[in-house]
Parts: sequence; structure tokens; C-alpha cells
Amino acid sequence: PAPNYDLNGNDQISIYSETKKVNILYKNISYWYDWFDSSHNRVGYLARLANKTTLQILHGELEDEDGGSYVGWFQGTYGKNRPPALFSSKGEKGLIVEGEKCASFAAEKLANYSVITWTGGANAAHLTDFSQLPNIPWYIYPDNNEVGIKAATVIENSLREQGYDVLILSPDYPYPDADIIDIPGVKDYDQYIDNLIEKSKRKEEDHQTAEDFFFTNVLVPLGFNRTEFYFIKKIKDQRGQEIKQVLTLTPS
Repeated sequence: PAPNYDLNGNDQISIYSETKKVNILYKNISYWYDWFDSSHNRVGYLARLANKTTLQILHGELEDEDGGSYVGWFQGTYGKNRPPALFSSKGEKGLIVEGEKCASFAAEKLANYSVITWTGGANAAHLTDFSQLPNIPWYIYPDNNEVGIKAATVIENSLREQGYDVLILSPDYPYPDADIIDIPGVKDYDQYIDNLIEKSKRKEEDHQTAEDFFFTNVLVPLGFNRTEFYFIKKIKDQRGQEIKQVLTLTPS
């Protein structure tokens, strides 16, 4: 694990860039976030700039000007299989939100939920290794936009494949691009999330009932079996294709 770094609440930092191979002065840092993995080991820090860019401040081996090496801090990118960022570890349920700002907010408001996020934004969800999360139910609170829903689906599929109990929540958003911070009138966030889980479970059950009806009354008469039905569903979810395009498959 990385050691602690003396930040002193700085609103700027001069640090070596792994990609540009020079020291860069980053100004207008709005927030510093601790980056711990799910085992509470420090990975590094996340520095959010005023333009909403988030820097990954990591610790590791670097090459010096003479071709030697030394260990120190640098601004870089963790790459694939990066650990999620743990913001709180409370209770026997977990909430996954998009972005450090939302994670910090949720960790402050929730007394009975662990809270994590991932680094790199919605399009980097597939780069995160969620396999080391505690074996508790995980609930994904997506941002209200296309890339947010897609990221939630990527995470749901990853966790489900590894045997986790996982559910994407269905909030009543006040407007497009809203997130958990934007929900009005919430006084007790634990109760809000508890109620939202129950509502989302009922919605999923209703959806599953509709799927079963479609399978029994439409696909079975066409000669499809259950395995092919879920193959069709997976294609539609991940590639956005219509059912009628996939029904050109030869029935068994």
C-alpha cells in the first residue's frame, strides 16, 4: 500500500507526470479524496480540479534522468484492474455511485451502508476490478444519463458473474444528468435508499414477469429454448439491438 502523502490542503500541486515525463503544476484543486481499496489499503489520492478532471496521484517506482530508478509520488493512470475507491465501510449493505463527489456525499449521509465508486468516469467502469469487494448485497445508484446507465450495467454484469447479490436502483430523478446529490426533500438517506431498494426490486420482478410472458407466449411457439432466450436478452442489453433482429437465429 502507498504511504500517506503530506497534502496540507493544497489547492495546487507540482508533481511528476508519468505520461508526459516532466513535472507539471496543477492548479485549482477543488477537493482531495483518499483512495483506499476495499481492504482499506491506500492506493493513493484523487485530486479533483475545478474543471471536474480527476487526477490519480499514485506511489511507485519511477525512472530518473540518469536511467536509474527511485520510489516516489507521481500523477498517472492505474490502468486495468484498478481497485474501486472505498469511501466508507459501514453495515452489511453497499452502495456504488458514480464519481468521488457523489461517493463523498453518500458516505457522509448514510449510516448503514458502505460506499464505493470507481475512478475515471462512466466510460472507465470496465477497467475496475470489483472482485475483492465484501460479500454483501451491492446496490448501484446510476447517474441519470445514457453513459451512467451503461456504466451501471457493466458493473452489475461484472458483480453478478462473480456471484455477488447486486441490483441497479431506479430513482425518480428530478432532471437529466441528476445524481444522488440532486434528489430533493430527502431527510433520512438510509430510509430513502432502503425504500428505493424495495421499489427497484418490485420493478425488476415486474420486468421479469413480462419477460417470462414473452418467452412462454412468443418465443416457445417459435421453437426457442430458455438458453437462447437469455442470449437474446443479453445481446439486446449490451448492444442495444432490437429483438426482431436477433430472432433470425435458427430455432432449436
